[in-house]
Parts: sequence; structure tokens; C-alpha cells
Amino acid sequence: MAINYSVIDVLILIDYMLMICIVDFDRTFLKNDYFMESFCIQVLKNPFYIISHFFLEKGDLVGLKVKLLKNHKKAYDLRLLINPMVEDWIRANRDNYSKVILVSASPDSFVKELITPLSLFDAIHGSTDVNLKGIRKVDFIKHHYGEVFDYIGDAVADLPVFNKARQAFKVTTKKIELLEK
Repeated sequence: MAINYSVIDVLILIDYMLMICIVDFDRTFLKNDYFMESFCIQVLKNPFYIISHFFLEKGDLVGLKVKLLKNHKKAYDLRLLINPMVEDWIRANRDNYSKVILVSASPDSFVKELITPLSLFDAIHGSTDVNLKGIRKVDFIKHHYGEVFDYIGDAVADLPVFNKARQAFKVTTKKIELLEK
């Protein structure tokens, strides 16, 4: 007996098979903001470091992030920083997505060094020449993964991404909530 599928059934199945989930890094997958931690430590050590970077070296924000995070040595196990609520959500919902991708405003090399060993994500992207935050993150996602995606994030800076996502999940200290559209 042959099963007849409608065009809509096939399109829904294809959409389901191609659905991806984008996960934010700082204050979403990680409990803290690694760059802000490094920034505050550096300001306490040498307040002129930041001024020097921007005014004497004519550096940009991505360059500052790379420099600070390259020199920042974590004094604790990364597993302590991972938000277990988000990690559990990813594991529980993994089968709903063809890919789960981490996209961060933190420097690419830093994010990949920390997160790749976990083998949780299909791809990991951080900032290189462009700070992947807000609308720039949206542009990056659309360019690399298309218009349809779900997003899990935490911040006001994520509003442009929340607005473009098919489903947007906001991470708070106590829960992950599906945002109303």
C-alpha cells in the first residue's frame, strides 16, 4: 500500500530536517561574560591598558577582546562556567534540529579553544573582523545558515536576533522561556 503525502507534508518534513538552533555564548551557554571578566581584571591591574589600546594603538573592540582573552588565564575548570540548564536544554532538544550552532561576539579562536572539546555543537563561530553582536550576528546567521532558525540567548543585545528567529528562547538565571512573537 502506497502512502500519499501532500506537498505541504513534504515541505513541513524538509523544514523540520533543515531546522537549526543558534546558541549564544556569554551569559547563555556560559554563566558569566568571559570578556567582561577579563576587562575588569585588566582595568584593575592597569587602567591605561584600555586607553592605550583604543587611542595609542588605534585598536578596535574585536582586537581588544582578542588581546584580553589571549592573556586571561582561567583559574578554574570550564565545566564550572557552563550553564547546566542550557546544556541540558541542548541535549534534550538536539533531535529537533539538524544542527546546533554556537555563535558568539567573543573572539573566534578563544571560543573554539574552549568549546570544541565538549563536542556539543555542530559548528562554533566567534568574532573575527566583525563583532558578532546584535544585527551583525543576524547578518552572519542569515548569510551562513539561512533565514529560518531558532535562537537561545540572554541579553538586550540579542533583541535583533530574537526578532528574526522562528522561535526565540530567553535564558534567565532560573529558566529558559519561549518568547512570545
